[in-house]
This record gives sequence, structure tokens and C-alpha cells, in this order.
Amino acid sequence: MKDPIKHRLSQLPLRRVKKTSSPSRTFVAGSVLAACLMALWFWRSGGTYPQTIPEAAPVSSPFPASSEPPSAAAAGGEQGDASPAAKDRSGDSIPAGVNGTNLYLKASALLKQLSESERKMIKQPREEVSEAEAKALFEKLKPILALIHEAVGADYYDWGLGKLSYDTTLPQYRIIMELAQAALWSAAYRFAEDPAGALEDLAARAQIPRSETHKVLIGGLIASSMEKSALEVIRENAVYLNASTLARARTLLAESTFDQDARGSFAGEAAFADSISSKITAMSADERLKWVRSSVDAALQPAVEKIFLDPERLADEIRFIKSFNAKMAEAVTWTDAQFEAWSSQFTAGLGDYPFAAMLLTSVYGVRDAIRQVQVEREMLGAGLAILSEGPAAAALARDPGTGKPFSYMTTSAGFELRSPTLDKNGRPIFMRFTSPK
Repeated sequence: MKDPIKHRLSQLPLRRVKKTSSPSRTFVAGSVLAACLMALWFWRSGGTYPQTIPEAAPVSSPFPASSEPPSAAAAGGEQGDASPAAKDRSGDSIPAGVNGTNLYLKASALLKQLSESERKMIKQPREEVSEAEAKALFEKLKPILALIHEAVGADYYDWGLGKLSYDTTLPQYRIIMELAQAALWSAAYRFAEDPAGALEDLAARAQIPRSETHKVLIGGLIASSMEKSALEVIRENAVYLNASTLARARTLLAESTFDQDARGSFAGEAAFADSISSKITAMSADERLKWVRSSVDAALQPAVEKIFLDPERLADEIRFIKSFNAKMAEAVTWTDAQFEAWSSQFTAGLGDYPFAAMLLTSVYGVRDAIRQVQVEREMLGAGLAILSEGPAAAALARDPGTGKPFSYMTTSAGFELRSPTLDKNGRPIFMRFTSPK
């Protein structure tokens, strides 16, 4: 018989994000998010955050009043691994109350105090570990999770970056992802014995990506990965839910802001296009050509060079990019048939905008990732409703891809829900649930 703790941790479905030397270049593997745009955006990455960001009211802290939170170096982190120095806020007044990001910074400092092997356990949760190792790590994560929970009640969130522009560094995403990994590990570890506590860990975890108020596509992809992994933990542990925790899990799904956040990511990307245009315009002709030749596929270089050297053409391309992302924001909640109808019309005119085409065709992959998570969220909600209310509940849920109920069929152990929407491997999305005895 398998050790229940080893088995539970080995099944933890955390989608890891590959680390690179530059924090803000951390990205979800397999998503080619407009390499050209990303190269521009993350040109000036790096740096470290201070341990706190100025705020009008003090932040409650797990550290003694006479000491400061440990630095990244003291906590065992690499240089440049925490976050960039907070920029001037251009005279903006500091809001009253507690800045939740300071709590995340303190949680991050504690996380860096873990040993290399413990951090590896969090990042590679499918590897089996001994019960003693898992229990020890869970105890060490408690003060970190306490800060993550405390941040839910913060008055505001400000990473100290000021207004988003081409030069804005974004290494806070590494902190967001590392804290999310820790919270997910904690939830998966405790789910069998304490499903209520596990669900509250997931609820607090959901707030972490929302602390990033700069809504752009990289944040949308990270939020998508985080939402997906939380859904999988709930689904794989649904057998441990009783009436009250089942109701709580359904509430968490119903209160998800994922659709709103995804819409904001596309809308933010549309607004960000102006900053890209300004940066290109400020370059000399030689600088523009140098960038194109170092960042653009050789086959596309001649067309893109002409655009970069023609202000009117560049402005036209930027307008097209903005209109596309604005429309994608609207399309987040469209059915697949509605999206395909619009997409076919859009694609027909894309040939006139080679620079936009280079950037935007890969954005369809972002939309696919978002849609997959939407389908999985609604499918899980439908499954939990059936567990709670019976098979009749299957007809009430709607597949976001079709606008129709999911396909429902009974199995020897319970039931299965299925959607025609394909997962990343090209297979229809489905979930199996075990009915209570």
C-alpha cells in the first residue's frame, strides 16, 4: 500500500514555470507570447526590491520590532532574485492602510530561508518524499501561509513600480509564482486530513496574482497556470469533501475573478502598445535596424525593417495591435463559435500588417490557455454540484466553449463530464468524479 502522504504529494498538479537568470523573464513554458514584443518589454530586466515599500500605516510583521526582515542574500536567495528597487511614484500620494505586497515580500524572505532541498520539494511536488520530510516542510510553511492569508485583508496592493511603461521591470512575478507554489503545496499536503484548511489556503493563494495591478498578458498567463493547478488539486481531492467543504469549494469557484482578470490582461496589453511605439520612435534608425536584426526571424526582417523606418506605417500597425487586443478582451467570454466567426474575418486582413501578424498570431495560444481553464473551472463546478445535488444539476452548468451543458455519463465509480474543447495535447477535456458511498 502506498504511503498516503507520499502518494498525495506525488499527485500534486503544479505547473512549474522555468526559472531564468532574469526574474521578469520567467515565463510559462510552451507559450510563445510574441517574442518580438517580449524582447522589447523585458529589455531592462533585473534588480532587487527593498524589503518593504513605503506605506502610510505600518505592516504587521512576524519579525521582532527591533529587526528588519532578512535580506535576500541572508535568506539564501541569489542576487537579483527578489524584486527590483521600487521606483518613484511620480508624486502620487501613498494610500492609507496596509500594503499587501509588503506582506508578500516578508513571506518571500521567509521562503528563501528554506533549504535547497525543501525549496526543491515545493517546485517538484510530484517527487515522492518521506512523511517526516513532508511534515517538517509543512510546519516551516505555516508562518509563510499566515502572511499570505493576512495579505487577503490588506487595504491595497502596490509593488512600487509606478506607471507601467516599456522600461518597467517586472520581477515581482517570480515572487508571485514562488508564493503560489508554496501555498499550493500546503493545500495539497493537508487536503485529506483538513480539507477546510486546504480550501482556505487556495482562497488566499488566489489573491496573490491579483496584487499585480499592471494587467498584461504575461500576468494573464501566470494567473491561468495558477488557476488551473488549483482546480486540479480540488478535483483530485473531491473525495475528501463533506457537505460544508463541498459548499465552500463551490463558492470559491463561483467567486473566481479569472475571467475579469483575463479580460484586463488583454485590455492592459492594448494600452501598453503605446509605450512600445514611443520606445521604438525614440530609437535612432540604426538602433531600430539593430534591434530588428537581433530579435526578428530572418524571413520577416525586410518587412519589419520597412515598418520600423516608416513612422506612419508603424503608427498604423500599433493601432491595429491595440484594436486586436481590445477585441480579445471582449472575446474572453465568447463561445468558440462566436470567436471563430470573428477570428476568420480578422485573419483575412492580417496580411496587410506584417509586424502585427508577427506579434498577434501567437496570442491565440494565450486565448486557448484561458479557454481551457474556463472550461475546467465550470466543469469542476458542475461536478461538485452533481456530488452535492445529484445528476439533475448537470443540465444547469454551461460549457463556456459551446454555451451548452457538458456531456454527462455514469461510470462504475461515479460519473464523467466531457467537453469538445481540446486540452494542450489536443484531447477533449474531461473530468471523472467518484460518487460518495
